[in-house]
Amino acid sequence: MIAYSKKKKKKKKKYIYIIYIYVYILCYFHFNNSK
Repeated sequence: MIAYSKKKKKKKKKYIYIIYIYVYILCYFHFNNSK
């Protein structure tokens, strides 16, 4: 059970990183289009 929750926590962290990268790319393209 401890291993299960640890695996689930790792998956959640990976998901947060994907959102951060997605937002970063969106902001990057937005600033490039503004220039």
